[in-house]
Amino acid sequence: MEQSPHSHPVEPTIRAAIGDEVARALKKLGAEMPHAGGNEPDDLYDALRKHGAKSELLGIIRHWRDKGDDQWALNELRRWNTRDPRKSQD
Repeated sequence: MEQSPHSHPVEPTIRAAIGDEVARALKKLGAEMPHAGGNEPDDLYDALRKHGAKSELLGIIRHWRDKGDDQWALNELRRWNTRDPRKSQD
């Protein structure tokens, strides 16, 4: 099947990876159940907020929602998830 020149075949993969990183963040925040909502910014923001995420993590999702830069959001979430939570301000 031929793709249109305007299609973005990578987007679903990046969106899934963002969802995976948010699930990792939720686990770090103490969530017992994995995120069952969608991978849209508003769904992920609400899930993080409900589990006590602070400004930096929520800011990543807000920026992603406002700017639509999937790769930036993925990189920032990966960076956030690799930090030592004992040294985190967030």
